[in-house]
Amino acid sequence: MAGALRCCRRHLAGLEREAGFKVGHSVWQLNAFAVSCATIPPANFVRDARQLRRDSVDHWFIICPRFGGSKVRIGDKVLVTQPATPLLLSLADSFDGQNAQCESCSLFMPRDALQSIVGALDLARNRTLDTPIAGLLGDYIQLLERGLPDLKQADIPAVTDATKAMIAACLAPSSDRQAEAQGQIDIVWRERVRQLVEQRFRRPTLGPDELCRLLGISRSRLYRVSEPLGGVQHYIRRRRLREAEAELCREGSVRPIFEIAESLGFADASSFYSAFRAEFGCSPSEKRAAAAQDKGESMPRPARTDGQPSDLGSLLRALKA
Repeated sequence: MAGALRCCRRHLAGLEREAGFKVGHSVWQLNAFAVSCATIPPANFVRDARQLRRDSVDHWFIICPRFGGSKVRIGDKVLVTQPATPLLLSLADSFDGQNAQCESCSLFMPRDALQSIVGALDLARNRTLDTPIAGLLGDYIQLLERGLPDLKQADIPAVTDATKAMIAACLAPSSDRQAEAQGQIDIVWRERVRQLVEQRFRRPTLGPDELCRLLGISRSRLYRVSEPLGGVQHYIRRRRLREAEAELCREGSVRPIFEIAESLGFADASSFYSAFRAEFGCSPSEKRAAAAQDKGESMPRPARTDGQPSDLGSLLRALKA
């Protein structure tokens, strides 16, 4: 596997020596699979017939761009990668192209590891995977890459099997394959729910109906995938309350509590006070007073004008993913 990755990177490595640009690249091995994450400046890339003869590697690989994109030429065909749309290629083929400034995750898979769906892979070969279910696979690969630094050795076989099931369900869908990969599919939907809530939690209209419309899923599926979050309504309310807590505890906080509640989508101050006490065991004003006391303040001081947190607690509350 490492040899195949080196072959794909060799042209870039040569450019790096000549032009002096930096390439960020991490690779993890999951038994027969490998997952790569790369941040690359604008450059050309090539895998030519000479390299094919030298290493004879024919692994599949799925590219999942996070930002930026590439143009890949395979014979007369030109494929354009873009965020949220995976691309399936084979190291058995010659290809070349150019990329803009980009970051992407890639999953490398030996042909022998996926014998049950090799026909479906051949049909999708050298194509962008632009169906809704293939989009789930792209999101899954990116979630997988983010979790790999914390993965324990004992968990690798189970993660490898789950990844195989997810690939089969998304590239050769059937009722049996989707049932086998249901756990992984639900994880991806749950992450999509989490991201939408993070983007929209301040909107008063955010709720199950809006999430179903934006995600294109049924209410029953939304409720099922949100169960580990405590339910979708609970998760939205809790995210709003955590933001309210952060604002109340922020150094120099003097904004009226009813304005904080309104800005976070609560219908009225009464419902906000009740929800806040149920979550934190105190009222919003008590939380603000306790935070001021922890900082040694008898009354709120003007906030810093440079926008920088002034203590560890403020820093932790200000952190964004």
